[in-house]
Amino acid sequence: MKNLFLLLISVCLLGLTNGRTQTQLKQSAVNDSIITSIVSHINSDSIEYVIQSLQDFQTRYLMAPNRFSIADWIENRFYEIGITDVERDSFMCHTSGFGYDTTTLQVNIIATISGTTRPDEVYIIGGHYDSYASGSPLTNAPGADDNGSGSSATLELARAMVVSGYQPEATIKFITFSAEELMLGGDAGCEHYAQQAKDDSMNIQLMINCDMISHTLQPVEDSKVRINYYSRFIAMFDLAVAAT
Repeated sequence: MKNLFLLLISVCLLGLTNGRTQTQLKQSAVNDSIITSIVSHINSDSIEYVIQSLQDFQTRYLMAPNRFSIADWIENRFYEIGITDVERDSFMCHTSGFGYDTTTLQVNIIATISGTTRPDEVYIIGGHYDSYASGSPLTNAPGADDNGSGSSATLELARAMVVSGYQPEATIKFITFSAEELMLGGDAGCEHYAQQAKDDSMNIQLMINCDMISHTLQPVEDSKVRINYYSRFIAMFDLAVAAT
């Protein structure tokens, strides 16, 4: 598990770090003292606590009446770990298909650590917190993997950075998105946020999406990491390969 967090932190900090060449970054980023410090604060009990707490809601289905209680819990968790800039990003979500044709109020939770020297540059770590299961999702959709694991990773990365005392040069936003599971038949929280960021001309440099990161149907040693190559991010691509 820590190898996965090492990868997530390394890729994020590669973009955040300034003042070194790409070659130097590729050679030193994985062993960088900042990364080592943050990873050392990753705590399996904390990860399990978040996943179990989210499961205990029984369902996080976007139509369920408890969805605001879940948003409250996540918001309070961000405050508990020491982030003071936390906001509720509310939006109306129209869902059609899947037997629905309705509009509901949904909430993304956004926790921000402002950058010290380049606050207008934004790096995002996030994952959706809603869940779905066939059968009776209004009452039973615990979603430990999909996507309690991604929500927990987002919260744990935030906690580890705060506890380590890390002060980023650029701004980091930790976002838990709502209304993802029915996105093909509605308006997902990530779509709402992306449109809002575009309208605000937000200078987003990188987004790491944590989705079903504990999902495995085979032994860990046989697992494969799929990496999508983008020519504009050669250094990040090489780092991801090295870290895995």
